[in-house]
Amino acid sequence: MIYRTRGLVASIVHAAWGAGTWREWRRFHAALADPMSAQRETLRRILTCNAESDVGRAHGFASDLSIAEWRERVPVSSYEALHP
Repeated sequence: MIYRTRGLVASIVHAAWGAGTWREWRRFHAALADPMSAQRETLRRILTCNAESDVGRAHGFASDLSIAEWRERVPVSSYEALHP
């Protein structure tokens, strides 16, 4: 009897966890189907969050940059070069 109860509890916990992560699971699988779009969206989110930083203002993160434009505008830098 105790094993059935544990199995039932485990099933309920698993179902609750699955329901809570369904949206992320769908987003992950959509990214697998179209990785380039996922990369563009990730870059857009990062640039938007950092548009008002010193580096963001210096390199025009506020504009809608493509991956190619970002590569052209933003040089490879070390941490030391960016540290205040």
